[in-house]
Amino acid sequence: MALTDSVASITSLGRPQHFWVLVSGSILIIVAYCVAVSIYNLYFHPLAKYPGPRLAAISRYWEIFSYLGGRTPTDLLELHNKYGPVVRTTPNGLSFISAPQWKEIYGHKTGHLEFSKDENYHASVSEPNILNADRHYHGYIRKLFTHGFSEKALREQEPILKQYVDLMFKGIQEQSQNGTQPVDILEWYNEKVNHRLQTESTVPDFMDKLITSYNEGKMSFGQLSSNSQVLIGAGSETTGLTWLLMKNPRVFQKLAAEVRSTFSHPDEITFTEANKCKYLLACIEEALRAYPPSPQPHARIVPPGGATVNGDFLPEGTSVAIPIYAACNSAANFTRPMEFIPERWLGQDPEFDNDKRDASQTFSVGPRACIGRNLAYAEIKLIMARLVWQFDIENATEGDWMGTQKVFMVWDKSPLWIKLRPVRQ
Repeated sequence: MALTDSVASITSLGRPQHFWVLVSGSILIIVAYCVAVSIYNLYFHPLAKYPGPRLAAISRYWEIFSYLGGRTPTDLLELHNKYGPVVRTTPNGLSFISAPQWKEIYGHKTGHLEFSKDENYHASVSEPNILNADRHYHGYIRKLFTHGFSEKALREQEPILKQYVDLMFKGIQEQSQNGTQPVDILEWYNEKVNHRLQTESTVPDFMDKLITSYNEGKMSFGQLSSNSQVLIGAGSETTGLTWLLMKNPRVFQKLAAEVRSTFSHPDEITFTEANKCKYLLACIEEALRAYPPSPQPHARIVPPGGATVNGDFLPEGTSVAIPIYAACNSAANFTRPMEFIPERWLGQDPEFDNDKRDASQTFSVGPRACIGRNLAYAEIKLIMARLVWQFDIENATEGDWMGTQKVFMVWDKSPLWIKLRPVRQ
């Protein structure tokens, strides 16, 4: 009889009403779990005291929706404008925009553990590169690049870089037909990079070390390609400044007057001589602030034992970051932050005395700061000085080229059409 009852009970589970009871029960358990986690994250989590959207405190959905929409940099700026210098952006993550946190999060401190990279950052990158590498592999890659990116190496490479720039502007002038035809300047800036990849160099640079490691079997082709794209991209950001100069004629005219009075021939435009153009340097810094090449937050993980950030102790495993775009464009750090005003970097106008210029760290700081910094500045100086010396420029792009861009790790750039009218020298 007992066996018969057991069989009947098991058989009854297959009945529709019992199936839906199981489904309903499972749903209730899931809902109860989600509610419990949400309540914990909102009121009892170690980060519960920090301001931010409730959705961000409960789950990662706010972060996911923002990223998928390509709006992360601007969304984070809006959050900081609303909530202040520290914002909770995920259940276990905080975002900071104040200058001191650059050293606290990314800097090297003797006797303290390094904040490691958040594994969720660059998780979509299949091949390890200098951006997403662990500490050991990052040290190996950085050692390969150290010589190629040194100031001495760049001085040795200057004749080659100038040769590329000469060829680029010769092609630009031919295509523009003396200013009668618009030119996609973004395509030409990228072509300069592609030309280097296809040309054997007689002077060693950072690419030679990569290629040697690949030939010796110390690096896969995927790693070679991934690292090359990252580091060449770091040194090829000139489109933002070009756009901003076109949208601000006052600044262009002032810069043109400086450059054209300093140089009488393009051969005179060198790294060293360009440094004498103080307004050019200010324009570069202002463009990097307004339009940082890598605008996404570079998240780090608080090391074992916890650490103090912004005066508060944070438990180990907390994700912390400074979103570069938000830090650079926040009114908490800069006067009239959404305006392109190179004068703020000259230290001569009292209106900008309270600007926190060290909040603008486009190339980051510390042991993982962008190794391509010197190359980036060298290329921008050469290209922009030559562009302004040789041409008057006019916007030929419809719409707001910069304002409509989405961001997926880097800016998703569309063609930048401009008219270039040769200047009589």
